[in-house]
Amino acid sequence: IYINQLLDFKNGEYITNILPYEKVKTYKYVIFATKNGTVKKTKIDEYLGNSKKTGLIALKMREGDSLVSIQLIKDEDDKVFLATKKGNSLLLNQTDFSPIGRNTIGVKGISLSENDELISMQVASNNTIEVLSITAQGYGKRTRIEEYPLCNRAIKGNLVCKYKEDNDFLVSALLLTNRDKQILINTKLSSLKIDLNAIPLQGRNTIGLSLIKTNENNSVINSILLEKS
Repeated sequence: IYINQLLDFKNGEYITNILPYEKVKTYKYVIFATKNGTVKKTKIDEYLGNSKKTGLIALKMREGDSLVSIQLIKDEDDKVFLATKKGNSLLLNQTDFSPIGRNTIGVKGISLSENDELISMQVASNNTIEVLSITAQGYGKRTRIEEYPLCNRAIKGNLVCKYKEDNDFLVSALLLTNRDKQILINTKLSSLKIDLNAIPLQGRNTIGLSLIKTNENNSVINSILLEKS
């Protein structure tokens, strides 16, 4: 079914996340992150029970900003992991964000340098063991989560990786558990499935291994975790 038959989109609107409704009801909070590094946490109850085609206001955003990620939080021990295009990151306690209403902007989650932007926000649980970083030029590595210390929000944070070329940048920073086995790397023209154990385990301050061949017309655009044991 064409999604516009179900939802009324405004000009420029597009879907960021789709989550199973039965799963949503088991969580306590929904947390949002925007390109400009703003983070907002709201009680999940404020989004349930709506049947309007136009939906509900999820959050307010400043002009020029856009939504990057939505995640669900269940456990008070869960943490929030933010990563930027230039390769900075923050690991934060989710309790650093007080719950606020739907029709609000949120607070600064991470400080950005010039021309940088947030590319991902994920929830790190007690089962998280590693961070998998992949760049636009196809370099990747795994790094132990212990190398990312807990920080205060609204700072630039810690380096995720180094770059071999000045024009390279971070495309994906995915959190791994023991159940994760494979990843699909997508470029503009092709896709490649790789076993995670073939990707080197290295420190934050390293480049990683070339995982897929790229050029100026065929860079990596994203990566997706596949089969779980």
